[in-house]
Amino acid sequence: MLNTKHKNANTWYRVVLSCVVLLASGQHVTAQFLRLGSFDFNAQSYVDFVYTTNVEGERKSEATDEREDAYIRLGIDLISSSTITPETDVDIKLGMAIERHLVRKDLDNSSSPFANALIALTKTVSRFRFNGKANYKRTADAEEDVVFVGGDSGKTRRERDEYGYGAGVDWTGEALSLRAGYSESFERYLDDENRFADKDETSFNFGGNLKLTRRVSLAYSYDRNLTELINQPNDDPEWKITQ
Repeated sequence: MLNTKHKNANTWYRVVLSCVVLLASGQHVTAQFLRLGSFDFNAQSYVDFVYTTNVEGERKSEATDEREDAYIRLGIDLISSSTITPETDVDIKLGMAIERHLVRKDLDNSSSPFANALIALTKTVSRFRFNGKANYKRTADAEEDVVFVGGDSGKTRRERDEYGYGAGVDWTGEALSLRAGYSESFERYLDDENRFADKDETSFNFGGNLKLTRRVSLAYSYDRNLTELINQPNDDPEWKITQ
């Protein structure tokens, strides 16, 4: 009898929680926030309610903590897209988010919020178009498509910092157009058990397009990428080339 009552109470808990998620999740509010010189910032705030039966994205047989959880995510983004001069555009995005968990209090991040930042610049000079960007993101989004070979944990929720930068140039002529770009990205995991997967990625590319007639053109692209697992002494990275 006690087991039946417990199961019924647990079922009602899930039903009520699911209703709350459906009614309240995904509420977004956007408004103009401030102006700094040439930059107008819009603020977008959001509230998401999440219920999950596998909060860390791990196999049931490997779980060491409670898998079922519900949490609220509160966030705000400041976004600006500004034209500094007729030839120069600047995009800026700054964001922060916190999670408060009902069951798994150890996953609360109030003292170390998730954050993201992006600045992108585009400059046009005659037939040239230059672009550059830098970005940073702290996240714990599940990496369900990433396999950690040799790892001690089967969890797909992994808190990490992702950051990088890149630059490129495009040239456009009457019949010929050319492009080239370079970027570096870095991924750093916060938990010791995942740091063996820290990596650096380097990429550069170039290509072109030649228009022969209104309907016929020739195109060529070249991409060169290198991924280095910096905490694995036996890692022997090689450039991957795509043409």
